[in-house]
Amino acid sequence: MKKIIFTLLVLLAPVQVWASGGCGQLPHCDAVDIDLSNQASLQNGARLFVNYCLSCHSASFMRYNRLGADLGIDDDKLLDNLMFVADFR
Repeated sequence: MKKIIFTLLVLLAPVQVWASGGCGQLPHCDAVDIDLSNQASLQNGARLFVNYCLSCHSASFMRYNRLGADLGIDDDKLLDNLMFVADFR
């Protein structure tokens, strides 16, 4: 019985993915235009990621000095605005 249920689940999984479509229930998917040269937007996104996402979604392979260099943030602003640990100095 377990083999039958497992086989049915494996066979029906692609049907579920196909039926849901690429956008879920939306009739039309909007295209995303990402501007990598907009430094203010990238800095805002980094701030939002650090404030809301970093606690659960680790960025363990991202170095803060590389983040600052890529986003055009000097070290003092980076320490004040993005690094919220007690012993970072």
